[in-house]
Amino acid sequence: MTPAAAYGDATPLGPSHSITHAALPITPVTAVYSRWLLLEALDARSSEKVTLWKIGAIENGYYPDLKKLFPTMLAACKPFIGQTTKEEVVVYLEEDDEEVSSIRGD
Repeated sequence: MTPAAAYGDATPLGPSHSITHAALPITPVTAVYSRWLLLEALDARSSEKVTLWKIGAIENGYYPDLKKLFPTMLAACKPFIGQTTKEEVVVYLEEDDEEVSSIRGD
């Protein structure tokens, strides 16, 4: 088995606009970032790319620091690595979760 990993931080999905008063238009802008993590196990014995399993995580939010988010995303994936879930699983973890701290090495 050959592990492959990828991660990313997409550009903001776009600003949200609103006008709160017709005489004084105020346009607040909020950037929402979409971050992703992909772990894929490949069969090293095959001459072609044969995927044994693949797991991905997507996080959408306002916090731009991928270094702090990556351990949380990895911790969310950990129980499902090598498993078949058959459908999307939503996982909520806090930054101070025990598994997140373990991955960070706290």
